[in-house]
This record gives sequence, structure tokens and C-alpha cells, in this order.
Amino acid sequence: MHKLYSLPSPIKWLIALLMFFIGGIPIGLILSYAFFSSKIYFLLILPFAFSLAVFSGTPIFRLTGVYKYYSPMTLVTRNKDTIEIHNGTSFDFLSHFKFSDKGYKWKRRLMTYYLEGILNLINELKASNEKDKRIIGTSYFFNIRTAERIGFKISNPSILPKIKVTINFLDILFMFSLSEGKFKIPNIYQLKKAEISSNELIEKEDYIMALLHKLNK
Repeated sequence: MHKLYSLPSPIKWLIALLMFFIGGIPIGLILSYAFFSSKIYFLLILPFAFSLAVFSGTPIFRLTGVYKYYSPMTLVTRNKDTIEIHNGTSFDFLSHFKFSDKGYKWKRRLMTYYLEGILNLINELKASNEKDKRIIGTSYFFNIRTAERIGFKISNPSILPKIKVTINFLDILFMFSLSEGKFKIPNIYQLKKAEISSNELIEKEDYIMALLHKLNK
């Protein structure tokens, strides 16, 4: 966990609000100007603006519960019938990444964080007796073979996740390159969706625990 969240409550809220407004106000003004002056200019700066907004907004979204974290690099958003699993943001990435860990070591740690997050989600599902929930994730980070072994069904996502990934390309490029240990452009159009029911995921708890234990050796 970033040390920001360990600070006294008034201080961490103040810092989070300052980050949000310092990042958000300029972004809003620039995008408004770009939108009304030139649609091409707007489209060109949108990825930069979005990356800055995600980075500067992460602390306030976490403190307000918009982002609910189940591990340092696994967060969840919910609606009535669906639980959506997401990677951590660039802010989270920089909070936990060490350059000496780049490449295989960091990818192994990322997988550990993801499995820890899934296990914590399973514990919550069992405690709250939530059944028949759709659990989905759309990522270029997860290993398809591992996801299938856990029980996720892999498919091509709809157009909306592809649009989101395109807008978020700079963040993805940054995090993907660090994970690979070198500058590398991800093929964002190989994006896959993983889906499983809450009941099926709970049944896989022992397998996930064994996999996590193996990674931690």
C-alpha cells in the first residue's frame, strides 16, 4: 500500500483532493478548448489527458470507495449483477514497482497480486453469500492459459472495452514496457475478456491457493 494511505485521515484526504483538482481542472479546461476548437486536436490530446486524470484521480477514487482494492494491483468495480476486475492504475504501479524487478520478476509479482486479489474477492463472496454474479475482467496482462485453468471463459470483448483501451494506450504502454523490462508496444487489439460466475470462482478457491503458494516459493 502506498504510504499516502497510512497518513492521518485529514492529511491523506487533503492530498488526494489536491491531486484530483490539480490534475482535473487543467485537463477539463484543455479538453474543453480542444473540443470546441478542433476535433483532431481533441482526439490527439485525449490519451494524455486521460492518463493524467487516472493517475491524479486514483487516491480520491480509492478513498471514496469508487475503486475497491482487493490487493495492491487488483481493484473491483460493481453494478447490480456484475463484478468487474481491473488492473491497478499507473499510480498503483509506480507505488509498488521497483526498477530492479523489471521483466520476469515483476510479471511474477503481478500474477501474485492478481491471485491474492481474486482470493480476497472469493472470501468476500462467501461471507456475503453473493451468488450468481457475473465476474468479468478485460486485460492484456493476464495469462490466458492460467485464466482458463482457474475457470474463466475467454472471449473477444465488445467494442466499448476496446475504445477504453485505445484512450488509455499511454498508461498501458508505460506499464507494459516496465513489466517487460524494455520499451515494448503492446498489441491492444489482442485484448481478451475473461468471464466466470461467482459460484464457479468459489469452487476454484483451492486451486488458486495452490497456484499462489507455488508462485510464492
